[in-house]
Amino acid sequence: MTETKETATRYFDEVAPVYFDENYTKTNEKYPILYLRQKYILDMIDGSRGKALDVGCGSGAMLVDLTKRGFEAFGVDISANMLKSARELSSKLGLREPPSLVADIENLPFAKGSFDLIICAGVVEYLTRDDRALSEISRVLRSDGTAFITVTNALTPYFFLETVAKISSIWPKMISLANGGVPFPRARVHAPFSLVNMAAKTGLEEVDRAYFDFTPFPFPLGVNFPNLRKSLGLKMEKLSKTRLGFIARGCIIKFAKKN
Repeated sequence: MTETKETATRYFDEVAPVYFDENYTKTNEKYPILYLRQKYILDMIDGSRGKALDVGCGSGAMLVDLTKRGFEAFGVDISANMLKSARELSSKLGLREPPSLVADIENLPFAKGSFDLIICAGVVEYLTRDDRALSEISRVLRSDGTAFITVTNALTPYFFLETVAKISSIWPKMISLANGGVPFPRARVHAPFSLVNMAAKTGLEEVDRAYFDFTPFPFPLGVNFPNLRKSLGLKMEKLSKTRLGFIARGCIIKFAKKN
């Protein structure tokens, strides 16, 4: 396992007990970025049947919604503590516990064409390369299946300084300080068109796109102005599927598997 993956595992193991509450239940207290990302993905899903895989399922928020929609949901994550939180969440809500296991996106333990839907949100930025992950997603996705992959947008002109910090080694240190010293893995940024071109080589074709996270304050200024950050950010979310969406930090790309 690479150093980045090891750091990511330690980080998400550490934050697992509070991850769901912080990001999916306190939506009235702060700018709910991950909640919005999930909402947009769910809005873009066609149908509600078949087998769905959430790669990097975290504390299980997406697994819950997929199960409620009628999918036979499966989850994998690099963090055992996150999977524990996911199982506890399903139990708490009285839902069937979705099958889940510790696994690496670059070596998924499933047969070719196993899933009708694959969601990979907040994962590829913690890898050192994209080709292996894209190949694995394409391999386990059936023909005509759908995949969603999210990236941190490198082309946003609105957050130039923050993008520079993410490209350098400064970003993990800033996040670690904000989180009380918990080591944060180095996260990459992507030009969405670059990921789309690479995905096309594996048989994945872009069919839709949405943007999220329009907070007008670069980190760490947003920490100091949480209410203003939330208010302005939520107003700007209406740009998600417009031509101005590219100014956002996050990008959701919807792919279809070619025959």
